[in-house]
Amino acid sequence: MRCSVSGVDVDKEAKRRADRLQQAVAIAPRLQSPERREFILDTKTHLDRLQQNTLPSVEQILAHKMDLFKRLQAFCDYNDSVRARHAKQNRVRISKISKARANNEALRSEM
Repeated sequence: MRCSVSGVDVDKEAKRRADRLQQAVAIAPRLQSPERREFILDTKTHLDRLQQNTLPSVEQILAHKMDLFKRLQAFCDYNDSVRARHAKQNRVRISKISKARANNEALRSEM
């Protein structure tokens, strides 16, 4: 079935989306975190529906996209918190090293 919506060839758009989803699914084994794997599995489910022409309604798609966006945002927030925690730990390590060096210099100057 071929149709056009506001100048967009739906078959070409579906093929483009399917290709992008297949690329995303292909990298799934290389992903480490459970959140990323879950995101890829959701994508694979969407790809299967796309290939079977059993796509959900627009409202369901929008709700699913919002859910994925919220998950992605939570994942980004988690990454930011991990980055901040590591930066703080590095600052503490650097300050300890600086104090130790200062103590060593003080001991050397006393001798």
